[in-house]
Amino acid sequence: MDRLGDGLLLGVLDATPACVGVLDPELRCLYVNPALARLSGKPADEHLGRAVEEVLPFTGRGKGVLREVLADGRSREGINDGVTLSGAGLEHHSWRGAVPPP
Repeated sequence: MDRLGDGLLLGVLDATPACVGVLDPELRCLYVNPALARLSGKPADEHLGRAVEEVLPFTGRGKGVLREVLADGRSREGINDGVTLSGAGLEHHSWRGAVPPP
């Protein structure tokens, strides 16, 4: 994508209330939007380069689903729940997620 397209895409992702993260094939964070940073209770830059379970350690079976998508190239959707460090301490959340193939 060109620079203009990249900027537009980042503008949309930064503005959406949906939590969005982009991972590399090793499941390390390349990008985290502000909504996901708020949910995790950690600034976006603390996610970058780190594995999902390092920044969201209590979020259920997410890593297994991510590995399944990488293995067979089929997208997954589902409901997950877990605990995050957002707000004033540990908070329980349930969310619907979608994981497209790379």
